[in-house]
Amino acid sequence: MAIDFRDPQLQKALIILLLVLGVIGFYGFTDYLPICYPVTKKEIAKIDKEIQDIQTKINSIGLEAGEVERLREELQVLSKELEKAKAMLPQEVEMIKFMETLTRSARQTGLELTLIHPDPPQKRGIYTAIPISVIGTGGYHQLGMFMNSLSNQTRIIAVKDIEVSKSKDPNSQATIEAKMIIETYMMEGGAE
Repeated sequence: MAIDFRDPQLQKALIILLLVLGVIGFYGFTDYLPICYPVTKKEIAKIDKEIQDIQTKINSIGLEAGEVERLREELQVLSKELEKAKAMLPQEVEMIKFMETLTRSARQTGLELTLIHPDPPQKRGIYTAIPISVIGTGGYHQLGMFMNSLSNQTRIIAVKDIEVSKSKDPNSQATIEAKMIIETYMMEGGAE
């Protein structure tokens, strides 16, 4: 039996078969065509993923930038605290300045200093103590105000070995005589 391609029914059947195969082929291979929906959908998903990755990186960088700013602010606060600490415990004695502070405090409070004698420095680990023997005369209130004035200084100052006795000069208006050792401190490594 020979196939007659001129037969109109065979031609219709072949055309229908070719159309069906064409539709199936077109539908099956649409992933490879750039204008088709599945390809576009995959590209959109890929780009969305890249956008999310970039957004995550931006957020991470934003947090790191915020962290850097917070650390800068913390550094400024700590630097100010360090400067205060250096003022309280300097690396140099500045003995003349400290003696001026003592005499000014005594003068302002009405305590008369009759002796100011620097004693040898004493090394104590990471700091050095600078003791100064002091004798002052005046009243109890003047002595209290003098000690209060010393406690309000920026440097660390300690009053040790205080002895308070009745004034020995009967002609003086001072009622007491106070002998004490006043210590200030400096960080080890400063000039003595």
